[in-house]
Amino acid sequence: MAVPRPRICALRRGTLLLFLLVPLIYSGLRALNKIGLSSEENYSGEHVPFVTVFTTYNSVSAGDGNVPPDSVTVGNSSYSKIERSMTILNTFISFIKVSMPRSDVIILTDPGSKFSVNQGSATLLPIEGNYSRGNLMLQRIKTYIAFLEQKLVEFDRTERLNHFVLTDSDIAVVDDLGHIFEKNPHFHLAVTFRNNKGQPLNSGFVAVRASKLQIKLCFFRAVEFLKQVLETYSLRYTR
Repeated sequence: MAVPRPRICALRRGTLLLFLLVPLIYSGLRALNKIGLSSEENYSGEHVPFVTVFTTYNSVSAGDGNVPPDSVTVGNSSYSKIERSMTILNTFISFIKVSMPRSDVIILTDPGSKFSVNQGSATLLPIEGNYSRGNLMLQRIKTYIAFLEQKLVEFDRTERLNHFVLTDSDIAVVDDLGHIFEKNPHFHLAVTFRNNKGQPLNSGFVAVRASKLQIKLCFFRAVEFLKQVLETYSLRYTR
């Protein structure tokens, strides 16, 4: 008997504003003031946790008190690679707090990572895996699969249902994404695509629906879909 395919919704990217690295550090927090009022007026009230994969890598040592070669300068300040990554992560969280104040941020990370976040809406969830730079593309998908499988187990012990948005942390959410689930009630997962025949799925944004009637079915199909993507990418890019 053939397994029914998951219902997939392709989304436009207009809802998400992608920032280049330097503008994000320089003016990202200032932009929060511009979206605050409009977000309150258009807020759907949905509690939609954002899930992102994040880890840090050691910066290259400069020695002799010089600026490290992998640093970036913004205005009069220089950031190491770790400081730069943490600034982007904190800005990502801050935008969500303004655009969707009821939403949490779950940061999936390497258990060996040594960083912390000081924002109450964000929590760290260590998940085992190979988070090396060369393997991060595949590990991101594996980590999402492990997270969703954990949630499938937890649903047997809780009545709380949450949609989830799986996303990269180098974006700024400037609108309420709860409307995706309100206005499109008949999908299991929503994905975005990019103009790349080798890697058509943009794993930087995946929305997973939590349906009261089909909660396990939605998450099961999301897991199965990501496993198929992982298998295809592994065969193509792993040697």
